[in-house]
Amino acid sequence: MRKIVLSILAFVLSFSYAKDFDKSGFLLGVFGGSNSAEHTILGGNILINKADFIPIGARLGFQSFNESGIFGTRFYVDYSYANAKVENTDLKLTQTLLGLNLDLLLDFNIPNTESFVGVFGGVNYGFYNFKSSDNMSAFDGKGLGYNAGLALTLSSRHRIEIFYKSLPFKKYEAGILETYEMTSITGLAYQYNF
Repeated sequence: MRKIVLSILAFVLSFSYAKDFDKSGFLLGVFGGSNSAEHTILGGNILINKADFIPIGARLGFQSFNESGIFGTRFYVDYSYANAKVENTDLKLTQTLLGLNLDLLLDFNIPNTESFVGVFGGVNYGFYNFKSSDNMSAFDGKGLGYNAGLALTLSSRHRIEIFYKSLPFKKYEAGILETYEMTSITGLAYQYNF
């Protein structure tokens, strides 16, 4: 794992000598989104609990573009937290996600401006934690997912994104009679490039 992270970091930093320094550099961002979870317990009675999450989070990283400002890479760490009340119960659920992300960026200049429209896609390695307020249900997981989305960059510094982030896994089986199913996160992000 350490070799993979160092290889990714070396790849991203190799772009750091690009001449388009207006869009290249360190980044700091915030985001909010939506996803849901379903917890099923099979037994004498079938119990299905559903919860809708609104994860909020932050990201910190580095992005670099080539000389033309069209092609770029971005490496960042993000963290999100969400809690939700399970429908028709007093039970509350929390989820956290810590991810290492590598995205490829494709931006097109809006003529006669320093603004861009673009798309991006990439991979994430995430560490996921889920627990219930009664401490009866909890699990941790990790794995690969992917990122994709649309972006609008204003004045070369302010980046607004509509994104889709898949979780490291969609379904977790906590035994023969208990499963959790999660949807991916969709949302809106703001990022400032230094």
